[in-house]
Amino acid sequence: MATSRIKSRCVICGKEKASVRCEGCSQTFCYRHINDHRQQLNKQLDEIEVTRDLFRQTLSQQTLDLKKHPLIQQINKWEQDSIRIIKQTAEDSRQLIFQHTNEHTRAVILFRNVEHRGISSATGTSSTQFRELGHHSI
Repeated sequence: MATSRIKSRCVICGKEKASVRCEGCSQTFCYRHINDHRQQLNKQLDEIEVTRDLFRQTLSQQTLDLKKHPLIQQINKWEQDSIRIIKQTAEDSRQLIFQHTNEHTRAVILFRNVEHRGISSATGTSSTQFRELGHHSI
C-alpha cells in the first residue's frame, strides 16, 4: 500500500489534519486511523489467503478423487471389457487359422499320397476322401 502525505479530511473521523492517502482505495486517513485501515486490509488479505488455501486443498482433493468419479470408473470398465473382447477375438482367430492350416496341410499330404501312388480321381476311396477333405478346408 503506497501512501502520500497531504492535508485533507480523514474519511473515518472527518477531521482536517495531516493525512495519508491510500493508493489502493484512494481514500485519505489521518495518522491515527491509517493503522486501523492497514489492519483491516491485512485482515482481508489473511481471509483471502485462507480462502485460496482452502480452494487449493479442495482442488487437490478433487484431482485425487477423480479416479473414483463414476464416469472414470465407467471408462475403466469399458476399457477392461474391450481388452477382454479383443483378446478373445484374437485367440478365436488364431484357433481358426490353426484349424484351417492343419486341414490344408492334411489335404496336401493326402493329395501327395494319392498322386504318389498313382491313383486317379475315378478309382478308390482315397480320392473321394481327398475331395471331401478339400471341400471342408475351403
